[in-house]
Amino acid sequence: MNPIVATSLINLGGSILGKAIPSSVPSIPPSGTRLSFEDSLNRSLPAPVAPPIDLEKTKDTLVTCPELSDFLSRNQGNRITLDEMADGSIRFLSSSGDFTVLGKGSAAWEPARQYLNGCLQTQCNLSTDRIRSAVLLS
Repeated sequence: MNPIVATSLINLGGSILGKAIPSSVPSIPPSGTRLSFEDSLNRSLPAPVAPPIDLEKTKDTLVTCPELSDFLSRNQGNRITLDEMADGSIRFLSSSGDFTVLGKGSAAWEPARQYLNGCLQTQCNLSTDRIRSAVLLS
């Protein structure tokens, strides 16, 4: 078949299909749903990010927390990391293999979660051994 005729037939078929089947996305929105430039711009911007927390202050809060004092005293000199479990609890893991878990009802759970999320967001104090884990003490 002649390539020129074949190209013409393909173009003709495409234009017939384009007219027969309307596009799924209208090119102009209905007049009642027009957005101002400012609204359109605000929708395209990322969601506001919470202000950064002071990681050192949060770390000091965790290290002096009564709920963790027994665990930390048993594991003095060991590397302590923390990570979040599937149920939302926070696990503190020692390099000796010892661990403790803080549930959501614990007073130290919120500072631990803030420290972990802060480390993940700022990419600092991250454990090289475990994914999504932060180093509390090394």
